[in-house]
Amino acid sequence: MGRALIVSSVQYKDVQFNSTLMEVSEMEKFIGLTRGTILHHVSAINKDGTPKRCRVNGKLKQTTQGFILPVRRGLYRFFNITQDNAHEWVVPQSGRIAA
Repeated sequence: MGRALIVSSVQYKDVQFNSTLMEVSEMEKFIGLTRGTILHHVSAINKDGTPKRCRVNGKLKQTTQGFILPVRRGLYRFFNITQDNAHEWVVPQSGRIAA
């Protein structure tokens, strides 16, 4: 399974960024996630044996270096999933919160 790359040209505040490369396979699993979707960590587990979880807290944002997905864990911990740590998080089959 090969990884596809996107080559793009972006105009941002009178500066032209060319040839921004990004791995599509890491980003495409987060496209379309809505606020409240639960993600599971691949290797970190809780004391009861369940995987560590976080919730999507905002929209997926593309930058010139990659992407940023704001998430939260618990009441007071907020962090971003980026292309550097995206391989550590997966979307489970039942990723939505019961309304």
